[in-house]
Amino acid sequence: MPVGGAYCPADLTEPHWCGLATQAGLDPDMVCQEAFTIIAAVTERYETQFAGAGTDTHRIALIGKRVRLLRRVLP
Repeated sequence: MPVGGAYCPADLTEPHWCGLATQAGLDPDMVCQEAFTIIAAVTERYETQFAGAGTDTHRIALIGKRVRLLRRVLP
């Protein structure tokens, strides 16, 4: 389900989260804080979980790409 026209989590920026919060009757600041806390935790977990994960370089490269995409949306 798209949020403000964005389909990928890495495309969801602060205006998307604020718009979603407003439409849902929630505090935009709280929603943004929670969303970015979760994104930061996911990227950190990916990095620590898969650091030196062995010989599957394709999978590690893909995970690294996803982490970089998610980091773009963090304030």
